[in-house]
Amino acid sequence: MGKTGGDICPTSGRNIISTLKVKAERNVSFPVALDPTDFFYDLQFLGSGASTEISFKLDNPFDFSVGMFIQYLNRPTGSTHGALETNCVGDPITSSCNPASLPIKAGCISAGVQVPYTLVSVFFISQNPIFGGGGLNVKPYECCPIPAAEDGKPIVQYTFRIECGCP
Repeated sequence: MGKTGGDICPTSGRNIISTLKVKAERNVSFPVALDPTDFFYDLQFLGSGASTEISFKLDNPFDFSVGMFIQYLNRPTGSTHGALETNCVGDPITSSCNPASLPIKAGCISAGVQVPYTLVSVFFISQNPIFGGGGLNVKPYECCPIPAAEDGKPIVQYTFRIECGCP
């Protein structure tokens, strides 16, 4: 499956991906502590200095179909001064383990920190019972509208911090 958060920095002794929060109102059965490396694969560090970026692919870690929306920090074309803006990719995932999915290239925050990092939020949408009531009030950023066919279904949001270099 390519590099994961566990082996892209084999000598660091720690994972470069951490879960910052999980948001899902009225949900009693959703596994809060899923391993972030179940989501991310083919991690690659890109760029350098003020233009540090990381490329990755995302997987559906569930054994059922979900709608998946990814919100991440994007570096506008030609920007070399650290300017980042919120971007979004929506993808209805029909199965888990999709090695053909397109990579996402996220811009990294490097102001005054030893290892640059980026923030990625993943919104899963499903009516599977494991999602319970989900989070009807959990909404992706306005740049990432949910299709009408998905509206009203339970949503669970994960927000991850990904380091863009080895500690």
